[in-house]
Amino acid sequence: MNNNEQISMLQQRVRELEAQIEKLNARANRIVKLGMDFDQLNSRHCKILDREVREAFDRIKHLELTLFPNLGHDIRAVHDIIGEGEDRADNPLDHRDQ
Repeated sequence: MNNNEQISMLQQRVRELEAQIEKLNARANRIVKLGMDFDQLNSRHCKILDREVREAFDRIKHLELTLFPNLGHDIRAVHDIIGEGEDRADNPLDHRDQ
C-alpha cells in the first residue's frame, strides 16, 4: 500500500467517524431535550401537588377549628406544657427525636 492509499483510507475512516459523531451528538441533544422536558413536567407536577397539599391542609384546619373551636388554644396549652427543644419536658410519652 502506498501513502496515497493510506491517506485515502484514513480520510474515509475520518468521514465515517465524523458521521458517527454527528449521530451521537444528535442523540445526546435529544436526550438533553427530553431531560429538560421531564424536569419541566416534574416541576409542574410538584407545584400542583404542593398546592393540593396546602389546600387540603387548609380544609382540614378549617374543619377542625369548625368542629373544635378551642383546638387552637388547646394545642398552644399542650405545647406550653411539654415545651420544645432544650426546654421541653422529660415526658416518656413524647417520642420526638432529641
